[in-house]
Amino acid sequence: MRALVGASRALAAAWAVDPGSRRAGSVHAPVELVDALLPVGVDDDDQAALGRVVDAALVALGARAVAVAVPAGDGWEVRAASADIPAATRSAMHERMVRLATALPARLWGRPVATSALPEAAARAVAGLGVASVELSELRRGDGERFGVAVVLRDTVASAPGSDSTGVVAVLAAALAHAVALDRARRRALHDPLTGLANRQLFADRVDRALASAQRRGRATAVCYLDLDGFKDVNDTLGHEVGDAVLTRIADRLRDALRAEDGLARLGGDEFAVVLPEVPDPAAAMHVATKLAAAVGAPMEVGRYRLAVTPSVGVAVHPHDGLDRSALLRHADLAMYRAKASGQGRVVRFTPELARAAERAVGFVDELRRAIEVGALELRYQPQVAVPDGSLVAVEALVRWRHPTLGLLHPHDFLRTAEETGLVVALDTWVLTRACRDVREWRRAGLVIPRLAVNVVAVDLADPAFPGVVAAICEHTGLSPHDLELEIHEDVPVEAGGAVRSGLAALRDRGVHLALDDFGTRPTVIAHLTEVSIDTIKVDGSLLGGPDPTQGASPLLDGIVALGRTLGSRVVAEGVEGPAQRERLVRSGCDAMQGHLIASPMPAAELRAWIDAGTEG
Repeated sequence: MRALVGASRALAAAWAVDPGSRRAGSVHAPVELVDALLPVGVDDDDQAALGRVVDAALVALGARAVAVAVPAGDGWEVRAASADIPAATRSAMHERMVRLATALPARLWGRPVATSALPEAAARAVAGLGVASVELSELRRGDGERFGVAVVLRDTVASAPGSDSTGVVAVLAAALAHAVALDRARRRALHDPLTGLANRQLFADRVDRALASAQRRGRATAVCYLDLDGFKDVNDTLGHEVGDAVLTRIADRLRDALRAEDGLARLGGDEFAVVLPEVPDPAAAMHVATKLAAAVGAPMEVGRYRLAVTPSVGVAVHPHDGLDRSALLRHADLAMYRAKASGQGRVVRFTPELARAAERAVGFVDELRRAIEVGALELRYQPQVAVPDGSLVAVEALVRWRHPTLGLLHPHDFLRTAEETGLVVALDTWVLTRACRDVREWRRAGLVIPRLAVNVVAVDLADPAFPGVVAAICEHTGLSPHDLELEIHEDVPVEAGGAVRSGLAALRDRGVHLALDDFGTRPTVIAHLTEVSIDTIKVDGSLLGGPDPTQGASPLLDGIVALGRTLGSRVVAEGVEGPAQRERLVRSGCDAMQGHLIASPMPAAELRAWIDAGTEG
């Protein structure tokens, strides 16, 4: 059991009640305590800690003798006392504590109490206790919020034979053990455990109060959303311990940059929010937001690392950008996303166009979902041919979406939307199913298609059901898993978690080949290649040099080909556009190539005609 004992900051008024008058409501002038008496946090069986409480109370209260009582079962127990309290006095004090605890109204125990109710309640509670005076004091946390009542009994004690001195003989925490637990639970429910800032629920309440106050006073209220740029890289490369230290440091910087009346919260992850209760105009709000961005983005030392993490900030101002909390928060969020899309460290205020763009984005998602459901997508196939003889070694399936108003869309136009909205698994399953059926039809027609390549993303691989889905599609269409190659972006081996690695292993166990796409743009990938078995390395076209014969290929090309030999992986170059690039690939010993020099992506019917015409590039 834990007790409300210790010493913490919380100035409060107290009322000295004279029970000798035997008249309810006989109250002395308020007495201001120098320090708060009884915060949460000391184990009631920690005698050393309780001793420190006694010492602190002796100084803070100017007392000659102090004892502390803590909850014990259904009653109270004196667990520490200054040395000059005789045992008989201690016993009498304990008895009075029990009587007082029983007499005080239940609503006082550990609950906020109206100031006006304290004197009368105190007078009723202490009548007949036979002490010189009783003081009740509201307890407040550092943020000013009340959480309980402290009771101080003042009496005359004999600290030594023949002497009497008036001092504090007891400090009673007016909260039971369950009240302590409730208070802690309430704080946990409303505050972020890492930074101690308000959480989303408490922030919403503070925005409501700020709006109500601003409307009464005819002032503006602003909300700022801050999202840290590239924070995921800090966690991934330096670890979550460093990431947590960065978040804590940023929370401190934001506190220091704000006024006392401003509200600050951590909404989750790397996202913070600020409410500015009263600002003169939107320009003032943007000035504060810019100041916050500068404070957050300043370099910091975390352990042995020197880091600079910039925020993207979105600002919405009441009443210009929204009339209620819901609209204001939504619009600040939209502005923050526009800031992030515009580059790092930007501050953007909401405009109506952002709302219209968001509405269009929602409609775009619905249209994409419908296109996947009804199969209103198209596939294009691009051949891969051997170097140097040009024989067909594989075809890669590439999805297209013929949008009713936007025309033919490529994956870069909608793939990110599919990933962000959870549609990507359904999209990739549709592509895989349709491509396997097309290969089946080509083979039935006598065409030789050695291998089919299909792009997948990490989300697919993290789904435990995905390997089984792939196996079922292969079985249904008659395509051997050994003739299927799934292409993953080169980032996947670096960022892959346990679920992704398990998915890759399960696919390999079923005989599916794996290819690493766009290889060569991130050197850090090389260190992770041995962690994932890769059958094919696809060299990014940027490493091939231009189509002009006078331009040379990147020195990395020969190294990647050699790396492929070492790993037992075939190497395929993509983005081949001219004969000069093909000659470089021949000299390097690259296994295969694809690109516009060979053939552009084409519909299934055109691929059949291209194969029939021969594969001489």
